[in-house]
Amino acid sequence: MRKESVVLFLLLAGCTERWIQVRSEPPGATVYLDGKKLGTTPCKGRFVWYGDRELVLERDEFQSHTEIVRLRAPWWQWPIIDLIPDFLLPWTFTDLHSFSFSLKKRTVDPKERSGMKERAEQLRRELEKEE
Repeated sequence: MRKESVVLFLLLAGCTERWIQVRSEPPGATVYLDGKKLGTTPCKGRFVWYGDRELVLERDEFQSHTEIVRLRAPWWQWPIIDLIPDFLLPWTFTDLHSFSFSLKKRTVDPKERSGMKERAEQLRRELEKEE
């Protein structure tokens, strides 16, 4: 086989695109995948490795949500078999993992609320003394 044929063959080889898609209700939450910002819901981003991953969703006025999600490899991404779609077939394979979460409204405990008022009054008195 000539070198040009080998190079052409490798250029025609396919690959696998791995995507994670995250939605939330309500939308607009910031999403972190293993501590790195992925985007704002609804969002979609690429990942490289399968396995257990940490997803964190944060949005003002809502409780932050942390969950360990399992990104499982499809059968065509199992070791040895993965050589076929990644190097021998001239197509791009897409592996999409979708997750949806419902965020809970943040509530303030009445005890915490009264404590906040007391701290605000104390700060106000301290500022008045400084003036």
